[in-house]
Amino acid sequence: SYYPRKTGGPIALSGPISDQGMGYTLYKTSFNTLFLRGTNTYGGGTVISNGYLSATCKENLGTGPLVCAGGAFLFETPWDLTSAGVALTNAPGQDVRLRIADQNVTFQGELGPFNANVYKSGLGTLTLTRTGRHYNLLVCSGAVNLDYTEHIEPKLPQAWYVNLYNNASL
Repeated sequence: SYYPRKTGGPIALSGPISDQGMGYTLYKTSFNTLFLRGTNTYGGGTVISNGYLSATCKENLGTGPLVCAGGAFLFETPWDLTSAGVALTNAPGQDVRLRIADQNVTFQGELGPFNANVYKSGLGTLTLTRTGRHYNLLVCSGAVNLDYTEHIEPKLPQAWYVNLYNNASL
C-alpha cells in the first residue's frame, strides 16, 4: 500500500504510480488536498480517509475502486465518473462526499448503490440524470439539478430527506 503523507498545503503527483501488478491500494490519509494527474496503474483502488482527493480522469485513479472513507472527492474539471467506469463506493459507516468547486458536473450513470448519505459541497452544480441509489442527499452549497429529460425515473427513491444549507438549491 502507498500512503502519501504531507502536512500543510496541497501536493500534486503527476508521474505514473505503478504497483508492478501487486494490487496495492493508495490511501489518502492527510487533511490536505492530493492531486493525482498521471496515468496510474496500481490495482488495489484509492481510499480517501481525510481531506480532498482530485483526479481529472479515470486513468488518474488506477484500476481499482474509489472508496470514500471520510474524505471527499474534489471535482476541478467537469468529468463524469459514473459513466467513465469508476467504481465509486463507500467504506462501512462512511458517507460519500463530493466537492464540486466552481463548475458544473453531470452524472450520466447511477450514483450508488451506497448504504450511506451523499454530501455535495462547493459552489458548482451537480446534475443527476439517473437514479441515485443512496440514502439522504445533503447539499451543503451550490446546487443539485435533477434532470428528467432522457430518463423518466425517480432520482432519489431511497432518500428520506434532502437538506439544503448555505443558500444551496435543488
